Amino acid sequence: MPKYAPLVVALLVAAPLSAQAPEQNLFPPLPVAQMSDVYLGGADGPLGTPNVRIPGFVVTPHGTLLVFVEGRIGGSDPGAANPIALLLKRSTDGGVTWSAPIVIERDPAFDFANPTPLVDKVTGTVWLAYDQFPDRCGSNEDCIIPGNDTTANAKNQVVWVRASHDDGVTWSARQLIAKPLQSSDGTFWRSATVGPGSGIQLDRQRDGARNGRLVIPARRNGATALDAPGRTMEPITIYSDDHGTTWQWGAAAANAPANEAEVVELADGRVMMEGRQESGTHRWRWWSQDGGVTWGEPAAGDFAITAVDASVIRLRDGRIAFVGPAGPGRRNISLWLSRDGGKSFPVARTIASGTASYSVVQEFPNGDLGVIYEATGSTLIRFIRIAGGALPK
Repeated sequence: MPKYAPLVVALLVAAPLSAQAPEQNLFPPLPVAQMSDVYLGGADGPLGTPNVRIPGFVVTPHGTLLVFVEGRIGGSDPGAANPIALLLKRSTDGGVTWSAPIVIERDPAFDFANPTPLVDKVTGTVWLAYDQFPDRCGSNEDCIIPGNDTTANAKNQVVWVRASHDDGVTWSARQLIAKPLQSSDGTFWRSATVGPGSGIQLDRQRDGARNGRLVIPARRNGATALDAPGRTMEPITIYSDDHGTTWQWGAAAANAPANEAEVVELADGRVMMEGRQESGTHRWRWWSQDGGVTWGEPAAGDFAITAVDASVIRLRDGRIAFVGPAGPGRRNISLWLSRDGGKSFPVARTIASGTASYSVVQEFPNGDLGVIYEATGSTLIRFIRIAGGALPK
């Protein structure tokens, strides 16, 4: 067996996930159809990166699973002394086995972060947006200054996008998505970072010109002057109406302290932004009437959850699925379901007990769900498949 082959665990539909001690406050369990370990860090981490974090995940029109991660030498976020690489693994058998890691970006002068893929279902192209930071100068540090200079000495954070036309086997040269230096309200953009998680393509718009739009969730860190410290992050979007030839920045979702947002198109064509809270126990939500460009007033989430990046998608039946750790803290990856356009999520189920941090959920063409999540602090990225028929009605 190749060294990179994952540990595949066969589970009976009604079997428990593990022999761990019972967790407190678990929801009723969902039966798991399949589970495999995608990235194993530690001493034998992929390509010399013992820490693997911040997954991005999509399923291509051909059924290939693509899972991107930050390959970290140290366990710290961008800004520490160790550069961060961007890695990809592919599965062509539904997540049973995984390829060797493919290096998307690696350069000792930079930290590459927040992989955020999306699929253009019209063209079949897979897009990957991601961030570049100068090594030793991260997203929450005042050493980052506004601008789009891509060299390390400039101390600018920039956003790149790449395209694949063969399900992630090869990738185009990177393309810069330049951010504004200053907004109309006078705010200087110290940084504007994408995702992580996944982007979406719109297909329910009443204005037909917006159907096919590609939307990437992001967040900006503004400043009052070029050399001023950053302020609270604001969720924002990047979008393309020409299948990725050009990209534009939308307006910020304001009036609530949130970051690391996800976007989902609702059955009625509205787009919901769902963001990680900066403080407190509830996430924040905004709704857009114009395809994810501008946003209404925020609403607090209807259930308590720890501050963490999570995932939200629209299912084939129109319901909204949210995946994140139910707690306490970053534990117990769970699924919530909404029938009212994301206003409330009254149905909740536990997917797996134990450590659970950042996560991404996608729906397969047959209605099954695939969940990618951090199953340890920084050394294990796991895949779980849930049969669509097992979801509560």
